[in-house]
Amino acid sequence: MDTLTLLTALADAGASLSQHHDAGAPTVRVHLASARWPVALRGQIPLHKEILLRLLTLVEPGTLVTAETLLGWHEWYEERAAIMEYDGGLPRAQAETESWARLVALVQGLAVEKE
Repeated sequence: MDTLTLLTALADAGASLSQHHDAGAPTVRVHLASARWPVALRGQIPLHKEILLRLLTLVEPGTLVTAETLLGWHEWYEERAAIMEYDGGLPRAQAETESWARLVALVQGLAVEKE
């Protein structure tokens, strides 16, 4: 299962995610409105922890972010990186770095507007 599929399944389950620091190490917490935790998804979280934590760094630790929002951010990042690589001719690493910088600016801009 790739990260987009995982985030889609979590969004379908109505999940929210947050980042916490347990004993100094960042962890991903999944919050569900109901007690129904899709067992197939439980084992997938550790496999995608790095990407999930990277997305969750865009908000303050402990902030609940819906899986649907994370899915949108991830899709936006992937799409922009692909456009910059294939249409813009940038090397992949540079395209990913630029796409991430733009996503950070976008999310931080939205957070400032809400304040």
